[in-house]
Amino acid sequence: MLDSGICIIYAATWDETSIPKKRTLEQKAKLCFEERTVGITRNYEAARNGRHADRLIRVWRTAARIRVNDICEIGGVQYHIIQVQYTTDADGLLVTDLTLEENDGQ
Repeated sequence: MLDSGICIIYAATWDETSIPKKRTLEQKAKLCFEERTVGITRNYEAARNGRHADRLIRVWRTAARIRVNDICEIGGVQYHIIQVQYTTDADGLLVTDLTLEENDGQ
C-alpha cells in the first residue's frame, strides 16, 4: 500500500555556460510512495560508491522513466536518486524502488 505520502520526480539539467553552473528542474511525475527500510546491503553498496542511502521509497511504475541522478522531492526536501530498481510487489504489481541521498542544495 503506497500511502506514506506524495513525491515529485524531476529531471535535472545543468547549464554549463553560466558560472556558477545553474540547475534547472523539469517535473516528470507526481507519485504516491511507500516508505521502506534501507537495509545493510543497500547502505554498504552506497557507501562503497561514495554515497549515502538516506531513504528508500517504493512508487508505482510509471511511463515517465525515472533515472539515477533525477531529483525526488518529499515534503519540500530534495533528494538525489542514487539507485532505481524495477520490481514487482507481493501482488505482482509493477513498482519501482528508489534509493535516495539527501541533496545538500546542489
